[in-house]
Amino acid sequence: MRRFDVRNSTLLPLDSLKQIADISRAKYEAGTQSAADVLVAETDESKLEEAQRDLERQLSDEQAQLNTLMNRDAFAPLGRPATTSIQMPQLSPTSLRPLVLTHRPEVKMAEARIDVEKWKLQLARREWIPDPALMVKAQRYNDAGQAVSEVDAGVSFPLPWVNFRKYGAGVREAGENLGAAEHGLDRSQKEALRLLRDQLQKIETFHHHVELFRDKLVPQAQQAFEANRLAYESAKASFLDWITAQRVLRDVEATARMHLTDYQVSVAELEAVIGARLFPLPADPPEPKAKRK
Repeated sequence: MRRFDVRNSTLLPLDSLKQIADISRAKYEAGTQSAADVLVAETDESKLEEAQRDLERQLSDEQAQLNTLMNRDAFAPLGRPATTSIQMPQLSPTSLRPLVLTHRPEVKMAEARIDVEKWKLQLARREWIPDPALMVKAQRYNDAGQAVSEVDAGVSFPLPWVNFRKYGAGVREAGENLGAAEHGLDRSQKEALRLLRDQLQKIETFHHHVELFRDKLVPQAQQAFEANRLAYESAKASFLDWITAQRVLRDVEATARMHLTDYQVSVAELEAVIGARLFPLPADPPEPKAKRK
């Protein structure tokens, strides 16, 4: 399993810019370089320092938000994440289809609605069945010596067939609601499968981008940067070629990291689409043992 590293060179972008500025300044002092080249290198170095500060502030904001979501102190350290592997997970549409149809919340809600509408339809049909009622009444006269003077008993039941339009409309309405619920379940299932297909395609696309930048584009940009550096030091290339190669390398590495982020996010979003956990959570670090006094 290969580990992903968008940068194999030993110099960071800011360090390489400082190196360019130092070499340009030395050549300027020797009279072989113009002052414009030194100013361009120093300007790029200052801009990169500004961008680095902005990224550090954004990182701090994201860490504070993560701590808040985990109900932790905003200043609690999160630690440094481990090196990420881009090994493509085994995601088979054949095995994921049953999962998304049984675990996605929208599908389960649609199934529950069908059950409710079925019960309502049964209740509407039962309204056609007469529900007999038994009535018993006891009476006692004031001048009688018995505890109960007269007992009346009777049986009554409604006649729903007389008002057949009312009960028939109730049955039809319940049947239509059941049909709408079944149609809603069908739409929820198709929508879930569409989201699953889109998410799998997104994961495959981002994985392709990550491998392309890791195996081809980033190494090519690094080789171009080193070649231009050596050519510039031997006066075979212009300063513009070297600084341009450095900018291209920085942009390619930034794009590679962005693709890696998009790939990781798309893999995590797959669990939200399915509604079930597919990947194990990272193990929590062991808590430090309390020191004995």
